[in-house]
Amino acid sequence: MNRQAIIVGVASILMLTSGAFALTDVGDPIDIASWGQRFIESGVGAFDHFQLKFIDPIPGSAGFRGPGIGNFSQSGWDSTISANGEFIVADGTPSQSYMQFDLYFEGAKATPLTFYFQAWLEDTKLEEAKAYWSGGGWSFTLSTEWNAPPMTQASIVMTEAAVPIPEPFTMVTAFLAIGSFGMYVRKHSRKHAGR
Repeated sequence: MNRQAIIVGVASILMLTSGAFALTDVGDPIDIASWGQRFIESGVGAFDHFQLKFIDPIPGSAGFRGPGIGNFSQSGWDSTISANGEFIVADGTPSQSYMQFDLYFEGAKATPLTFYFQAWLEDTKLEEAKAYWSGGGWSFTLSTEWNAPPMTQASIVMTEAAVPIPEPFTMVTAFLAIGSFGMYVRKHSRKHAGR
């Protein structure tokens, strides 16, 4: 009986560890169900901080897609996207007066969407705009609707508790512990059942 349990345990360990690294990438990514757009910020003087808020004008439009913003034309800039894809904060040094960057959106390109954009220099808001995508073109208006204080990347970091993905060794160890406990319970239940 012990020999059979050991064989089953070893076979289970081999199945768990061999499948852990089977996933690989093949070819180029496919641009489907998400899209991006290049933008330019200039004409407001020097800025060192952007913040964006996605507005859900149509139920079901998803929001910004990670990383949210990227491909900055100037070095030294970094960004963070909120876990729900609603907010983006980007900042960098030195401050800039001209910047090109890409924004990434969830959903189909034909789906209308709206977002607020703010440019800051330290604690001074230089610009707030409302950007609207009709599904075929952009329109921009000055706005004061999103009266937000300056945010930091740390302030929008994932608010939901992160769910860790266990490494293979941890999964094997847990499997062995649960299996050993199960064998112990089975052995002792047979002893007590025979009394």
